[in-house]
Amino acid sequence: MVTWEQILQSSDVLSLHVPATQATHHLLDGQAFARMKPGMVLINTARGALIDEAALLHALEAGTVAAAGLDVLEQEGDLSPEVPTGCGGLGCDTGWSASSPLLTHPRVLVTPHVGFNTSEAIARILDETISNIAAWHAGRLRNRLDEP
Repeated sequence: MVTWEQILQSSDVLSLHVPATQATHHLLDGQAFARMKPGMVLINTARGALIDEAALLHALEAGTVAAAGLDVLEQEGDLSPEVPTGCGGLGCDTGWSASSPLLTHPRVLVTPHVGFNTSEAIARILDETISNIAAWHAGRLRNRLDEP
């Protein structure tokens, strides 16, 4: 076990896997980036609100962060490519790509937050849905941790 301070000061790679709460909002802000080991790599597949994006841009330019892999952005909201915007959905809206300078930064890779979109994950989602419908139809509530 190490402290958050030790993580920031010694990590070559930092991958975030925490929920977005009041306590974790801008977990990585200007102060956190200032304490990081220079040249580190940041990965965020959790929630966009964990990172102060202006502070991340500054850290990228300063060399504190050598590269970032982001599966989520703070301001995705209604402009997320997952949300249909009148033209059919994924990748069709025109405003989202201009909404964040991180999307075009040469040392940032942004993925479309579709980690759920694998054949295995879809099969699990379908199995869970069918199981929940069957439980409802049988008149029983099903605990998510119950075996099907």
